[in-house]
Formats: sequence, C-alpha cells, structure tokens
Amino acid sequence: MARSSTFARVYFPLTLLVGAAGLGLTLCVLYHALIVLDPHMPDGSFAIFAPPETPQANPMKLYDSYRIFFVHLPCALTTALMSMVMAAAGVLYLISRHRRWDALLMAAVEVGAVTCLLTMVTGYIWGDFAWGKGWTWEPRLTSTLILWLSFIALMMIRGAVEDERKKRMFSAVYGLATVPLYPLVSRSIEMFGRMSHPESLESLLRVNEISELSAVAKPALILFFLFFLMVRYWQLRLAGNIRELR
Repeated sequence: MARSSTFARVYFPLTLLVGAAGLGLTLCVLYHALIVLDPHMPDGSFAIFAPPETPQANPMKLYDSYRIFFVHLPCALTTALMSMVMAAAGVLYLISRHRRWDALLMAAVEVGAVTCLLTMVTGYIWGDFAWGKGWTWEPRLTSTLILWLSFIALMMIRGAVEDERKKRMFSAVYGLATVPLYPLVSRSIEMFGRMSHPESLESLLRVNEISELSAVAKPALILFFLFFLMVRYWQLRLAGNIRELR
C-alpha cells in the first residue's frame, strides 16, 4: 500500500508535467507552422516533392502544403514508439505475469491506433493535394494500414475474451507477434520500391527554419501523446484493481 501511494504521488505530477510540456510545445509548433513560417519556396527545397511522374504539380502550392508534415512525421514516430512499448510490455508480462504490464500494453495499443490513423489521414491529405490521389496501394501505405488494423484487431479480439487471464496472455503474445510490422512499414520503400511516397525528407529539411521546427515538432507531439499513454495506463490499472476486488 505504501509503495502504491508513493508511486501515485510521483506519477500524477509527472503526468501533468508531461502533458503541460507536450501541449505547450505542440501549440508552439502549430503556431509557427501555420503562421510564422515563410510561405515562399526557397530554391531547391522542393526537389523531394516533385517526382517526374507528376510534372503537372504546382511546386509553389505543394511547398506551402509541407506544413502538414510537422504533424505527419511525429505521429509516425509516435506510432513506432507505441509499437515498441507494446512489444516490451508483452515480454515483461510473460515474464512477471503482473497486470501493470498488461495495462501498459493496452494503453500503447490504444494510443498507437490513434497516432497510426493520424499518420494515414495526414498522408492521405498530402497525397490528395500533391497528386490528386490520396490513397494508392503502395507498400508504405499498405503496410501502415496493416499495422493500424493489427491495433484494432487486438482491441476487438480482447473484448470478445471473457477470462481475464487468457485475455492478458493473448494480448502479450499478440504484441510480440506484431513486432515485425513497424520495421516493415519503415523499410517498405527500400524493400519493395517507391511508387509515390517520398523516400525521405532530407532535401526539405535542409532549409534551416524547417529543420529547426521539425526538430521541435517531433518531441512535442511525442510528449503530447505520451501524456495520453500515461493517463490511459493509470485508468486501466485502476479498472483492473476494481475487477480484482469484485
């Protein structure tokens, strides 16, 4: 009991601190991305977004739409982080059989489902604006969809299992089984080739003000979603404790 009380006294202020930092930095990033950044295109910065198969694209309009990547990239990175947390929590549960790791695993699954969906939505918006086609069944997009469906499938299957111990065991094994999915997403272009998705954003990020804001955007949104992970983890732990008392 004393250990739980000490944990709560540390965990709650830490959660609030992470949430305040994430929200504050995210608002700053959005303000600079939407209002402060120069909308005029620096020479050579758009090369990555002018593939030869779309010569009709308007470079000026496409350059201005790069702002969505300050959300798209951090969401993709957060999805990767949630996938790693999911796998690590699965391993720790299989070793210890402690419910707290199951709570962490499911919190990561829920947050990962949201960030993965945001990654696809922002990517769709960019693709529709850039090439007039938001979705193509290319490797990067298809593997991202499979990853998102794996998050959703776990939540649905888990809800259908009544026995709590079997539910936790299945979730842990499932989490380990999905480990290869994010590396598949990350390396899909190198493995299967590129159709429309940019291979990298290096040429755009060489523009100083864009690279500086991108460096802030990544930790900002990761902290923002980490706050929701921490809140959801605590909610799931409390729900598990209540079920044990019944």
